[in-house]
Amino acid sequence: DMRDSEAMAELTSISAQDEDTMATKLDLARAYIDMGDHVEARFILEEVQKHGSKDQGSEAQELLDRIIGEDE
Repeated sequence: DMRDSEAMAELTSISAQDEDTMATKLDLARAYIDMGDHVEARFILEEVQKHGSKDQGSEAQELLDRIIGEDE
């Protein structure tokens, strides 16, 4: 059915946009880390963990572990 195909294409597009958004947020978090703003980086990384892909969530955790280590 044509409507099913269109709905699936739209969902795929939304999913890709979400993944792109989370990739951008990871880049932003890295920039905050480089500037030494770990509070803002942590906030963004926690969001990526909740809403990003599995790989993005893993990367966010690695960055969180890194800033936690630097803060100790």
